[in-house]
Amino acid sequence: MSIEIAPTTDPLEAADNQAVMDHLLSKKPIPPDVRQRIRERAAKITERIRQEHGVVNIAVDLIRDARDQ
Repeated sequence: MSIEIAPTTDPLEAADNQAVMDHLLSKKPIPPDVRQRIRERAAKITERIRQEHGVVNIAVDLIRDARDQ
């Protein structure tokens, strides 16, 4: 299994990435402040994607397709 992390120049983000990798490899707990920063970055990314592409609702189409089969 291979995990790739996008390179970053932000030392705090790099440290957060390392904390996540440590958790994945050794089950070391992720500190609450790291979790919060990760959630905040994820929310910003989600909002940026929403702004660029709008809301994409594929679930309705998938359910309709499943019913037709």
